[in-house]
Amino acid sequence: MEKTPGVYVREINTLPASVVPISTAVPVFIGYTETAGVARELDYQAVKISSLLEYEQSYGKAENQALIVSVEDSLAVGVTVDTANASPYHMYYQLLMYFLNGGGPCYVISVGAYKSSAPLVVRNELDETIDVASGSIGGLAVARKIDEITLLVFPDAPGLGDSDYYSLYQDALKQCGELKDRFTLIDVKDPVSVSESGASVSAVDAFRGTTSFSGIGSNHLSYGAAYYPRLSTSLSYQYDADGLGTDTMTFVSAGVTLSDSEVAALRDNTAFVASLERLIPQLHVELEPSGAMAGIYAQTDRARGVFNAPANISLNSVVAPTIKITDEEQQDFNVHSTGKSINAIRAFAGRGVLVWGARTLDGNSNEWRYVSVRRFFLFVEESLKKAVEPFVFEGNNESSWLRIRGLIENFLTDQWRAGALFGATAEQAFFVNLGLGSTMTANDVLNGRLIVEVGLAAVRPAEFIILRFTHKIQDA
Repeated sequence: MEKTPGVYVREINTLPASVVPISTAVPVFIGYTETAGVARELDYQAVKISSLLEYEQSYGKAENQALIVSVEDSLAVGVTVDTANASPYHMYYQLLMYFLNGGGPCYVISVGAYKSSAPLVVRNELDETIDVASGSIGGLAVARKIDEITLLVFPDAPGLGDSDYYSLYQDALKQCGELKDRFTLIDVKDPVSVSESGASVSAVDAFRGTTSFSGIGSNHLSYGAAYYPRLSTSLSYQYDADGLGTDTMTFVSAGVTLSDSEVAALRDNTAFVASLERLIPQLHVELEPSGAMAGIYAQTDRARGVFNAPANISLNSVVAPTIKITDEEQQDFNVHSTGKSINAIRAFAGRGVLVWGARTLDGNSNEWRYVSVRRFFLFVEESLKKAVEPFVFEGNNESSWLRIRGLIENFLTDQWRAGALFGATAEQAFFVNLGLGSTMTANDVLNGRLIVEVGLAAVRPAEFIILRFTHKIQDA
């Protein structure tokens, strides 16, 4: 109340509160890095970056890849990956694929430096001891605290033993199901104890648990999507260029490993060095698809909206899938007796390498079968949750109910106009129920429970387009 003469200004709010949409594609990459815990104390911390340069400044680069160099007449004539000593650390390459395929800001959680040898034990910020073999699970506990994260990516998961691999992804899906604000990208890997032959069958069967392997569990399947196979990229392996691979290259001539003196002579041979430097960039890095897929998710969300399927999109910096999948084989990928759908990445003539699947792991669910539907609901749920938080401790009465209803309806109307919801009118696309006798009883009101019920008619992808043809009979 005014107590002295004068002019008083009163601002009147005429615009209703609005819902601020959350960011939908903010991944966290959890794995091993070059300098974490060595140059800087960054292990078991979530660090946000916006470019590969920022990553390099904090974490370094990739581990030098062990290579086998074939020598003939004092010239390098071939280079292959030393599979027996191949680096299991793919964080750097996966982040590079993420940014090349449209990725933006993301988080990195390092769970240790390269060459951390078992049984080394590290301690995360939750004061829990984590065995290095399953260190990513400790990083997952750190990620739980970061509300902005919406995607979980594990670049080094394929390098884990089968048991740790399945445990990690099951824990990730569990976290997504409990928090209901994030989604897991899963790489289907070849089991350690299954040979490369017939991998297109063995890897998928082992992942689903239809063989002697335990496979992925059956809980929270709608919160993750699996992709297969590995990709041959256009990236080049990092190697010790200054020392010409003193510790990471094996030199072989006619099947015989060269002696130290013979290798030393080669390093002084200008022609040999030139031929080696020409061959190594031609050796393409093979990677699991999760890093590139995180970029595809970010690209799709930004350009077309989270309600669109991250599929039928070509992958940048990918030469070809390592395994060719046919139409017949993909039928089993999409629909299977276990209900666990797997998304194929395939090469098509004239179109490049495409993401050719848009399903969550929960292939038997009519509600949560599609990635775009599951992620759109996560987006709406989290956006509305944050928008309604200011009403905590407000009066549980008609005034608050009217404001909340208007808030939600305005937001959903915008989503319908953007094409996220199915229906000729907003009334057909969604409903918002709120009020005494509708969603609440008198006992709810007395106990401070304000209950809102929201129904959405989410648009589903046209996964199967059927063209029907018939002969037109010539008119008499």
